[in-house]
Amino acid sequence: MDGYYEGDFYSTLFEADMIVTIEDNTYINYAEKCIHNFNSITDSTIKFILEKCIDFFKDMYEQYSDDYDEDCSPENLTADNVLGDYIEGVAINIEKPQNNDISAYQIEFACPIDCPVCIIRNNEIVYIGENTDSSPWDNFDDKEKNYIKE
Repeated sequence: MDGYYEGDFYSTLFEADMIVTIEDNTYINYAEKCIHNFNSITDSTIKFILEKCIDFFKDMYEQYSDDYDEDCSPENLTADNVLGDYIEGVAINIEKPQNNDISAYQIEFACPIDCPVCIIRNNEIVYIGENTDSSPWDNFDDKEKNYIKE
């Protein structure tokens, strides 16, 4: 991403190093706040996010199955096996804050089918779905395909 800075951090949540991108290196303290928020996500919230990602994978595979290998079939995925077996990596993208008091960031999942994103703002999941280059500060009420609403 042009104009973005990339680093890594240790995710206590996934017990692995993860990539973080920030739009501007002048708000490192805010980025650290977002990373702390990410590492504090509960197991039940992670399970919900992963289940919605699986729904996304299944829809994409059904829609575009001719474009993918049969090995990419998400048919037998569960929240317990999707990480590592299907999701090959996770990154956090942090934009310049509109409000320093509110953590807002995008979680991007790397996988063999179109990669979904999860946007968290103020400790609430506001969007899970296709990566449309949305900002964590956008309004997601009108998003046509937001998997948290299904």
